[in-house]
Amino acid sequence: MATNKFYKVEDIKNPFVVEWNPDVPQTFKKILHGIDISGYQETELFDWELLKESIDFLYIKATEGVHWSSPGAEDKAKLASEFGIPYSHYHFATPGVGGEPRIDAVNECDSFLEWLAKNPGHTLPVMLDFEKNKEGLPKEKLGEWVSVFMEYFFS
Repeated sequence: MATNKFYKVEDIKNPFVVEWNPDVPQTFKKILHGIDISGYQETELFDWELLKESIDFLYIKATEGVHWSSPGAEDKAKLASEFGIPYSHYHFATPGVGGEPRIDAVNECDSFLEWLAKNPGHTLPVMLDFEKNKEGLPKEKLGEWVSVFMEYFFS
């Protein structure tokens, strides 16, 4: 089934899960444009005024794995706030790197929650960025990892 990356804002109820039903006709009042940035993009290289005019939202990488924070994330959040850009943070998942998947998911989530507690102020829901499976975990373990992360986050 093909996925569509355009969602009506009012359809997003859970900050982690968006269900898309291709059988339901969709109408869009506005397509939102946003970007994500991380420590790879140096804060001072952005024209924040132009960015404000070009995007509707911004996601800033906060953490990856356990106890790793993205350099400059705090500064990017401060500037997004100063320029009135709705923003939030995301955690870059590294499933299986920390050992047993259930424990690893809790440890990564804990690291993200600690970072968020020290850096409040985001105006959008936080996100989990799940891209790589470096350890080659089977699909069942990956699903379990995400479920444990989300359950722990919302507990």
